[in-house]
Amino acid sequence: MTDYKTYKKNYNKRSLGFGDTVEKITKATGIKKAVDYVSDILDEDCNCNEKKRALNRRFPYYRPELFTKKEYEYLDKYFKPRGEHIPRDQWEGIIEISNRVFRENQNLKGCGGCTMNKIVQKLKKLYDEYR
Repeated sequence: MTDYKTYKKNYNKRSLGFGDTVEKITKATGIKKAVDYVSDILDEDCNCNEKKRALNRRFPYYRPELFTKKEYEYLDKYFKPRGEHIPRDQWEGIIEISNRVFRENQNLKGCGGCTMNKIVQKLKKLYDEYR
């Protein structure tokens, strides 16, 4: 499915941490080219990749797990044509996806409808973010 391929490609472009953000800024401003130019002249490595990895480890961004193709297609069935309405008999599957993707342990104890609305909104936001 092409939509899943696009989703996966866009997901993989997302920054892992502060090091990726610094790299994007230095590329956009031309600083990276200048550093590479000077590094070539001096015949020394700037160690940019090591510094980027160190910054990513030190200052990581929260990143939910990637939907599997099966999960993406399951959510696509509800989010694409209808918005956010999930039939009650499908709640268990949605909670299972949410718990895995967000590394949580949600359940429907208490006010199931309220909890389900929050879960669906988070999944919908993540689903839309990479489309």
